[in-house]
Amino acid sequence: MPRQAAHLTALPARSELSTSADTFMHELESANRSAKTRRSYRDSIDQLERFLRDTGHQLTIADIGKRELEAFFIAERQRGMSETTIAIRWRSLRPFFNFLVREGDLAVSPMAGMPQPTVEDKPPPTISEDELGRLFRACAGTRFEDRRDLAIIALFADSGVRLGEMTDIRVDDLDLDRKEVFVSGKTGQRISKYGNQTRRDIERYLKLRAQRRDAGLPWLWLGLQGRLDYYGIAQMIGRRAARAGIKVHPHLFRHTFAHNYLLEAPDGTAPGNELDLAQLGGWKNLQTVARYGRSAAAARARANYDRHSIVDRLRRG
Repeated sequence: MPRQAAHLTALPARSELSTSADTFMHELESANRSAKTRRSYRDSIDQLERFLRDTGHQLTIADIGKRELEAFFIAERQRGMSETTIAIRWRSLRPFFNFLVREGDLAVSPMAGMPQPTVEDKPPPTISEDELGRLFRACAGTRFEDRRDLAIIALFADSGVRLGEMTDIRVDDLDLDRKEVFVSGKTGQRISKYGNQTRRDIERYLKLRAQRRDAGLPWLWLGLQGRLDYYGIAQMIGRRAARAGIKVHPHLFRHTFAHNYLLEAPDGTAPGNELDLAQLGGWKNLQTVARYGRSAAAARARANYDRHSIVDRLRRG
């Protein structure tokens, strides 16, 4: 008896926009753009596609014009997206449409002449010393996970490395004598520094790491089975923060490192300078570093206020 052909449900055809986005992602990967950058670009393109689909627009490249994009940005604001998110959408979509022009799919980008959304220059959020202390105490203990998590958090706070850079650190990248770690990230390779206490935390972790079944793996950070990956580190930070009763995500450590580097130390040590900070933290955009500089300058001004109050000086005693 001949076999009956199985009934197959046809998959929905992928849109021209989505197919072009796939090719754009491949170009970004070939250009060695970071996974985080690629995710940001793809998320913005996907959000645009959802908007076009939900509002009954065509998903062909030629039908996406300035009017559709302006409507998309308005819709993003109406659903509560911050101006920072809107600006990220703009910065992600512009290179995508420029790519389509290079590919010959468009004669002119629909974003040509479209002004970039303005974002209020707010000081970057940071972790307070009290919060950081609570986070350290949330890692108290002598278990493998406690030693590992404390070492990761200390290195985040002391060096300002990015989450992706932290994930990719290998054992051989550590120089405990010089208190340095070699990292490789979206802005290239560099050497970051850390302090005496962080070195001690790393050494305690390494002692327990050497006893693990996966100790032969090249990656510095191990999970309960194998390597501790990008998402594993991010989830660990979330768990420890919840235990400490605070809200922290990995990139906040980077903000905090930069802010504190540009502050005068409690012992009176002069603040670091912005060019040194850019080298240590791997910032190529000095405008980003300048934001931290303005934030630190404001904090210094508040801290110095007591020494300059004219009323206190005239009425002291």
